[in-house]
Amino acid sequence: MRREERSKWAILGIVVALALITASCSAGEATAPSEPEIGATTAATQPAEEPAAAEAEDTAPTQVNMAADGFLLGSQSWVALDRGFFEEENLDVEVSVYGTGIEAIQAVIARQADLGPALDFAVLNLAAAAEENMRVVGAIAAPEPGFHSLAVRNEINGPQDLVGTKIGFVEGTSEHFVTIRYLEQNGVDLTDVELVSF
Repeated sequence: MRREERSKWAILGIVVALALITASCSAGEATAPSEPEIGATTAATQPAEEPAAAEAEDTAPTQVNMAADGFLLGSQSWVALDRGFFEEENLDVEVSVYGTGIEAIQAVIARQADLGPALDFAVLNLAAAAEENMRVVGAIAAPEPGFHSLAVRNEINGPQDLVGTKIGFVEGTSEHFVTIRYLEQNGVDLTDVELVSF
């Protein structure tokens, strides 16, 4: 009988010890309270202040660093700031301007920004370099066919006239992809033109 009682007390002691360890671990960064004086009110009888602190934290705006280009894609962030869309969502957004959407995405990958918009091909090209540090959460718009245009000199009347010419593009963008696909689909070998990255 005594052995059973000792086992029960041992199990109870382990449960109490685990409960105390769990409680002390869940306190997080809070400092351990000093030994209470005799007759002092314990924490269990004092009103808890944690809900008020948690409520204050809930109302604090979330800090967001957004990378944006100085063109059409970046304009959305300025419109959202101007119209108070971020404020409505309790966000404190700081926008950093980059030359292109590619550079904005590179800033996200380098953890210099939390998010940034870019054209589809730029995002897909850089996704492989992201090493699980980036994901696409939504599409803003989809272009209609004919959205991309190839501006040429007057004497160029078709794809075959591009042989021996220089074609400028911004590397890694959708225009880069579309230009290469245009040449391929029209039988122009990439070695027959000089592609110049701006």
